[in-house]
Amino acid sequence: MSYFLDGIALILRTPKLWRFVVQPLLTAAIAFLAVAAGAYWLIVPRLDAWIDARIHAWSGLVALMTSGLYILLLALTSGFLYLTLASFFSASLWEKLSLEVEFVETGKRVEAKLPVSAVVKDSLLRGSFAVGVSLLSLCCGWTFLGIPAILFAGFLGLHDYTSSACLRRGITFPNQMAEVRTLRGRFSFLLAAGLLTLIPLVNVIMLPGLVAGGTLMVVRNQSSSPSSRKS
Repeated sequence: MSYFLDGIALILRTPKLWRFVVQPLLTAAIAFLAVAAGAYWLIVPRLDAWIDARIHAWSGLVALMTSGLYILLLALTSGFLYLTLASFFSASLWEKLSLEVEFVETGKRVEAKLPVSAVVKDSLLRGSFAVGVSLLSLCCGWTFLGIPAILFAGFLGLHDYTSSACLRRGITFPNQMAEVRTLRGRFSFLLAAGLLTLIPLVNVIMLPGLVAGGTLMVVRNQSSSPSSRKS
């Protein structure tokens, strides 16, 4: 949790970071709304027609109920849908913010020159993994008071919000998973990310703080490691 709070505080007190927050937030929000609207257009009218073919009365009420059911389902799954989208584009979408957060924290820029193929492969593997974990969570995540859902979302978030800092060090997915397991503070960050991801609208607003927090976690753990002190 402390890394997330430190990330929020760093953004708030550093005005030059603000311009790296607005554009990715708008891009992510537009992508999410486009997917939500597209899914509505594909699902709800067809479901209305299927029900109306069997129940000819109260067609207006049926349409209202199916729309309401879709909105409720979207609210329940928005966290995982948003996180799945973010998994495909997290590193590229938030790279500028993560890079500037690291520069403010350390005064240095770490930029590994990965080939485009490696970046594309990272995004595809990361996104595919997110889809699998999201489907698993939707199937069984809401058991035991929703605790598995929080842990699944936090696990995905932990890897997404540290992805930019790891990629700059040449660590791609799935090798990133071994690196993340060595980070101090990862479990509290996982819980914070999981809780925030599952709250509609909050999951969007808090993304910059989570990206900044994930970056700080990688940077500070690296700077305190014995190998970094020797170099």
